[in-house]
Amino acid sequence: MTSELRSAAVEAGAEYVMDIFTPHYGTDCDTSIIAGHDVRHAAIGPGTANSHGYERTHIDGLRNTYALLMAYLSKY
Repeated sequence: MTSELRSAAVEAGAEYVMDIFTPHYGTDCDTSIIAGHDVRHAAIGPGTANSHGYERTHIDGLRNTYALLMAYLSKY
């Protein structure tokens, strides 16, 4: 899924940064995985600063996230 998302970002001309989260971070899909479901999942979104407090992001981050999402959905 990572390669597919990266490819969609490149095709959309969206700027992106790959990141790795610690084991202490999770998504809603983690519950499905723990329950035994075989689902593919990934977390995407604009970069933020000061997470879980006063969150800040840049409008370009929102635009790039939207472009990535639209490119991925139209492809798959």
